[in-house]
Formats: sequence, structure tokens, C-alpha cells
Amino acid sequence: MSKHQTTPQWVRQSVYVLTALAVGVLGAIGLYKTRSQPQPQPVENTGPLVWIQSAKRGNVAVTVHGFGTVQPAVIVDIVPQVSGKVVGLHPSMVNGGYFKAGRILIEIDTTDYQFALEEATAQLQEAEANQTAAKARIDEAKAMANDARIDADYEKGLYDRGAATQREFDHANTQLQRTDAVLEAMIAAHREAAATVQLAQISLKIAQVNLDRTHIAMPFDGRVMAENVDIGSQVIADQPIATVYGTDMMEVVVPLDDRQLAWFSVPNNNHSEHASHNLATGPPVEVTVDYAGRKLVRTGHITRTQGQINTRSRMVNVVVQVPRRPGAAYGDDTLVPGMFASVKIAGHQLENVIALPRYAVHDGNQVWTVEDGRLRMVTVQIVRVDDKRAYVSVGLNEGDIIITSSLDIVTNSMRVRLPELGSRTNEQVTSND
Repeated sequence: MSKHQTTPQWVRQSVYVLTALAVGVLGAIGLYKTRSQPQPQPVENTGPLVWIQSAKRGNVAVTVHGFGTVQPAVIVDIVPQVSGKVVGLHPSMVNGGYFKAGRILIEIDTTDYQFALEEATAQLQEAEANQTAAKARIDEAKAMANDARIDADYEKGLYDRGAATQREFDHANTQLQRTDAVLEAMIAAHREAAATVQLAQISLKIAQVNLDRTHIAMPFDGRVMAENVDIGSQVIADQPIATVYGTDMMEVVVPLDDRQLAWFSVPNNNHSEHASHNLATGPPVEVTVDYAGRKLVRTGHITRTQGQINTRSRMVNVVVQVPRRPGAAYGDDTLVPGMFASVKIAGHQLENVIALPRYAVHDGNQVWTVEDGRLRMVTVQIVRVDDKRAYVSVGLNEGDIIITSSLDIVTNSMRVRLPELGSRTNEQVTSND
């Protein structure tokens, strides 16, 4: 072995480790001394994201919504006024058939009624002849009575001068009395003949009316609802054989809560006995029905309320009349009795109110607003609520931010997050408004 021995390997490795540790420590100390101070970060709002709308005041026309059933304004039972065999039926005389006003629908055998008319005509002619003869006999009796009066006056003059006997004078007076009695009898016979003429005239009119009644027609355009008659049928007077209704006007009976009546004008139909019986016209109504896979919209008017309140539901029945459309083709009434219809009644105007979705109102009169990122519970006064919206008169200001979201847990002054302008959420809120 040489004088100068080589340094052991473990010593050299220890030196390397210590040197690396020293460099690391010195580097850490340098970094710590030269570090930058951290900047304060804003606290993130972790409140729930809400949908909103801005409060806007304005005037809103009230629309009262309801549902009802279509029924005819005019419905009539066809009741023959004479008996007989049916010899003719119009093709429209079937269930669902349409007919025009004045068109003959049913014909009853006229044979017996034609004979009755001819007999009444003959009886009238006979009575008129008897009346003429009685008038002639009156004229004759008047002439005879006049001659007898002249003779009586002449005999009286002779008797007063002593030129005629008492017997001659009495005979002249007796003749005068007889002729006067005959004249009175002739006058009475003439009155009886005149009465017979009047009765014969009435009988003739009745026979003519009965003959006319063998042809049955309606004074309105209509449709057959039900019928129980055919050619050859024997009909009896005063027994219904069919039911028809007019197509010029239909009605929709709409039950409404009596509080709803305050929002539109109901016509006052209190007519005096000398007033017109035409019903007054109330506010316009949009009537919608589903028919043949389509929605049909017609325009009508409120005409009246029915005469009593439903004892079970406490609802008032409002009657809407819907006329047939001007220029509509014959039979194109589209509204059929029994149809279910939805109606929109044009009501009064709400002044200076804020319209909100119904779901934006809580506990009947509370609205959630946003101020400085926090929820505020505001008590408001609501003047009306319909099927979609609530209308606020007091409690909100123009431009207030209204929360329209539904939240599970709500506390006053809780933090909330608003949608960013132009975001998907904000677009959804806008569309829902």
C-alpha cells in the first residue's frame, strides 16, 4: 500500500449528499425571501341560479275564460194540427237533415179536408142566399107596413070627421099592427140569416186552415234532430212526430263563478210590457270547438244570464249567442248541439298593473324580487288572477327584477345567481314571459 491512501467511496457520497442538501436549503431560503404577496380573491356567489323577468306596468284587457255546451237557440217539436195519412215527406226529413224556411216537410192526405172546404163553401153560399131573401122580405114588409100606416091615418081622419065608423077605424089599426109585427119578424129573420152567414164564413175559414195544415213547414232554416214519421204513417193531431232546431243562431251556456261577472258587462234585459223583446247584445266572445279534427273559431256575444243559480255548484249560467256566419253555405253551421266549447269573453281593462306568471306568486300575495344579488320577499296586492297570470296593482315598482323560478328552500336575503345576458337560461326565461 502507498503512503497516500485513496478516500473511501462512502465518504465521497456523503459529501455529495450534504452539498446537494445545502444547495436546496439555500435555494428555498432565496425563493421564500423573493416570493410575491397573494392577491385577495372575490368570494364566489354560490346561490341558486334563478329565472327572472323585469316588472313592467301597463293596461291589460281582461279576458274571462270558460267552457260550455252548444245548444240551439230555437228548438221546436213538430206537432201536426190535423190527423191523417202521411202522403209526402221531403228528403230532408231524416235525422240530421237540413231544410230551408218555408219548405214543405210533411204532407198529410188532403181528401177529407178538401171535401170539408167544399161543404163549408156550399153552406156559406146557402146562408148568403137566405140572407138575401130575408133582406127582400124585409123590404116587402116595410112597404106593407107603410101602406097600412097610410090607411090607418086616412081612417082616423074620416073617423074624426064622423065619416067612418068605429069598426072601420079599428080594422085599419089592426092591419097596421099586423104589418108592423110582420116587419119585426122579417128583421129578426134577417139577423138570424146574417148570423148564419157569419158562422158559415167561420166554418169556411176553419176548413181552409185545416186544409192548409195538411202541409207542414217551418218558418226558419233548420236541421232535424229527431223524427218518427214515414210515408203511409197515420198521424194524430197534437201528437209530436219530429224535433227540429234553427241553424241561424246557436247558444253556448257557460257556467261561471258569480265573481267573474264583475269583469264584463252583462246586458240588462228588463223589458217593460211595451218594450222590444229583442235581447240586448253584450261583450264579444270567441268560441272555439273541436270538429272533424280541426279547431273552429266563431264569434258571438253575451245576451243574458239564465234565471237561476245552480244550487249545487253556485255557478251562474251565462248565455252566448253565436249567429251563423254571413255568407256561409246552406247547411254549413258547423256548431252542433252537444258540442263542448271553450270561450273567451272580452272584459274590462285593468289600469296600471304588472302582469306576472301565476307561479311567480307565492302564498297568495308574495313575490320574490332580487336586490344586489339577494332574494327579497315582497307582499303585493293582486287585483285579478286568471288561468295563466296574476295582475299586481300595489307592491312592485317599474323595473323590479322578479324571480319566476321555483325554489325548494327560500329565506329572505339569501344569495341568488342571475342568468348571464344572452345565455340559454335567459333565453328560456324570455320565451316563458
